[in-house]
Amino acid sequence: MTFAEVWTQVIAVHCVGCHSPNPDGGTPGGGLRLGLLDMSTPDAGYANLVNQPARGTVSLVPDAAACDTLANTGVAGSIRVIPSASGASLLYLKVNGYTTPPPCSLPMPANGEIPDGGQAAVVQEIQTWIDEGAHP
Repeated sequence: MTFAEVWTQVIAVHCVGCHSPNPDGGTPGGGLRLGLLDMSTPDAGYANLVNQPARGTVSLVPDAAACDTLANTGVAGSIRVIPSASGASLLYLKVNGYTTPPPCSLPMPANGEIPDGGQAAVVQEIQTWIDEGAHP
């Protein structure tokens, strides 16, 4: 599996709305504004995910860590995507966050956005891509 497939099948459908600049030049989506993660294009998404530290500066969950604090702790999730290691990658931990709470802030995408068990399919696709080496 390649990132191009993941971007087309998952990110473009469920993530770009929040993780991209506002096309009208206004305030960007919360995923970019608060999470500091631009996934507006396949190139931007890949460059901002693979081997990149967690950077979100705000937690929307009371008593939960802001993601940028993880880098100094060495906990799973301090890097957005670690090729071949989904269990240590923040992207996987966030999309799997409805099963096991992520190490920082909220699970992704927003609760209920993917209906009828589709979240499990998204989790599986992202996990497979990461575990197969997170290739572009």
